[in-house]
Amino acid sequence: MVFNKFIIANYYYFYFNAGWCIFKKIGFLRDTTNTDLTKIILYFISPCVIIKAFEQKFTADRMITFLITSIGVFAIYIISIIISKLIFSKVKDKNLQRTLKYGSVYPNSGFMGIPLAQALFGSHGVFFSVISVLAFNIFSWSHGVSLFNEQKGWKELSRDILVNPNIIAILLGIFVFVFSIPIPNVVNQLLDYIAAMFAPLSMIIIGCSLADIQLKALSFNRLLILAIL
Repeated sequence: MVFNKFIIANYYYFYFNAGWCIFKKIGFLRDTTNTDLTKIILYFISPCVIIKAFEQKFTADRMITFLITSIGVFAIYIISIIISKLIFSKVKDKNLQRTLKYGSVYPNSGFMGIPLAQALFGSHGVFFSVISVLAFNIFSWSHGVSLFNEQKGWKELSRDILVNPNIIAILLGIFVFVFSIPIPNVVNQLLDYIAAMFAPLSMIIIGCSLADIQLKALSFNRLLILAIL
């Protein structure tokens, strides 16, 4: 078990550095390509992986675990939002204050959470990790957006949440799970092929994004370190 996790860790490390050191540094992967790949993952690959994860036999115990986990994840987000407001509301620089609040609450659930869960635990891991994606999208597109765009009303924010492809995929997945709807073999095989692209592409994109960071230009203060923690 430990050896398998070691292999998986090195697997991600390879793709991470392939994106950072090779594709981006030698100019093979441009900013526009990176943006397009990000859209493909968010709007196509990720929803397919989520729907695939819900193709499981319905059991009351699994559903109860799913609901309890959901309550816990949503509670963590609410508590994190309250704590971030208490800690960072006194920061005078409004832009820094918004960044600190957002950065301290919202993790990279989609690009890091699902690929890791998929690699370590397969579809069973993705089944429960989508709860974090669901909570992330709901809070990020409501509270998160309101931090940077105070003029946007709740009607617009609600629409953004409902049309989010990952939210739609989760709702479809729950429907498939609850009613035990079988996915045709041809479609199932296609979803398997698509799911296999998720982890490596995610790591390459993250590596490319980090390659753009100028380390010499970075500056850390206690507030930034606190937000990261």
